Amino acid sequence: MKQVLKEQKVMKKKDEKPKALIVASVASMIDQFNMQNIELLLEKGYDVDVACNCKEGNTISDERIKALIEKLKLKNVKVYHIPIPRKISNIKGIKTSITEIRKMCKKNGYTLMHCHSPIGSVVARIAACNARKKGMKVIYTAHGFHFYKGAPKKNWLVFYPIEKMCSKLTDVLITINQEDYIFAKKHMKAKKIEYIPGVGIDIKKFNNGEFDRAAKRKELGLDADDIMLLSVGELNQNKNHEVIIKAIGALENQNIHYFIAGKGDKEEFLKKLAEQKM
Repeated sequence: MKQVLKEQKVMKKKDEKPKALIVASVASMIDQFNMQNIELLLEKGYDVDVACNCKEGNTISDERIKALIEKLKLKNVKVYHIPIPRKISNIKGIKTSITEIRKMCKKNGYTLMHCHSPIGSVVARIAACNARKKGMKVIYTAHGFHFYKGAPKKNWLVFYPIEKMCSKLTDVLITINQEDYIFAKKHMKAKKIEYIPGVGIDIKKFNNGEFDRAAKRKELGLDADDIMLLSVGELNQNKNHEVIIKAIGALENQNIHYFIAGKGDKEEFLKKLAEQKM
């Protein structure tokens, strides 16, 4: 992101601050992955707006979304609710979102757009077509293509053609794993393709010397010889926790305990499935 900003020639009037728009399907994507991007843009002298769905599909609570909006408001960052759908089949929602973001681009005169998430980025890049002709630069960070080695055929049939088409509307495509980077270099049409290793974590936050492993296992109801498996991720079809639950059930080993940390629309389904496989 820093390198992209250094290389960008900002088109602006004298004494006018450049404007940037960050687009994601949901507010939780802003909260969990984009706060540093916003800080960087502010440090570089940009006015920053955010466009995302603040009401549906989020993996954080409504209270946290409200707190996020207030936090950004204190930084003079405006948050616009755009009803970006999570499903590619929701054509009406996609059309509405494209129209809304296109209006924002025309009204606010952004010089830079940074978009995220499969549907959110498609909506943003199509909406930005006219603004790009006037000089706005579009960055897309792909947090993992839906088409990959071993992915379902429908992912290749649906998402790959759309991503390839939209890559022509992209100035900089940022990938976060080697498979996507190598594939994008061969098949995508973005003006520039970059690789940034993963989203990363601060391991110091998890290096707690005072952590009592035995006490925590007891709290979770685990005996000394029990095996604990942990998945961290949204409870949706894409994360596919279902296959792990079924596999553990097939083992018929009462010493294996599977924990999932996350939220999502598959929560009740997964709970019922786990009960059936016990």
